[in-house]
Amino acid sequence: IRFLKFPEEKIFVVYLAAEEIFKPVTNHQFLIDIKSKHKLPDRFILYVGDVNLHKNLKRLLAAVKEVNWPLVAVGEALTNENLAETKDLLAEIKKLKIEKQILRLGFVKEEDLVGIYNLATLLVEPSLYEGFGLPVLEAMSCGVPVAASATSSLPEVGGDAPVYFNSNSQEEMIEAIEKIINWRENDPAKYDELKRKGIAKA
Repeated sequence: IRFLKFPEEKIFVVYLAAEEIFKPVTNHQFLIDIKSKHKLPDRFILYVGDVNLHKNLKRLLAAVKEVNWPLVAVGEALTNENLAETKDLLAEIKKLKIEKQILRLGFVKEEDLVGIYNLATLLVEPSLYEGFGLPVLEAMSCGVPVAASATSSLPEVGGDAPVYFNSNSQEEMIEAIEKIINWRENDPAKYDELKRKGIAKA
């Protein structure tokens, strides 16, 4: 509409959806097994995605160091050390001295990913730009609170469910993450409200 001056009434948006497998898990043994299989910490921040520069991962790493919480990162490229972006990321992890805080799982099958979402304290989507942001929708479908960039498609996908931040501001990212963590530990009603909003929006 903006760039091509195409008539708005001739455009119909068909939204993506998360696969039906993405939902809150009530099978406690399944979650115990997933936690054990992937050696997951008791509480963690989750990132799901690629390593491209627009994913804003260096800022996320700095935020994780400041918050001093484990980060579990899922995505095939995260363990492909032939990629220049992954090498760059590993160098940043080493520079920040947070090797023990970062767990790079690489590719995981969908069933395992559902378990990992359900075990996460929150998902962070730090991107500078997204075409859609499917991990945000997958996380919300699983009832996982989300901290997301207030940019491009993400506010449309997330609606009022995530805690948003300016993707160019490390301080705002830290504040959003800490807000969700604080609710998880000190205000369960507020934390549960985020979970309910996410499920409803998804």
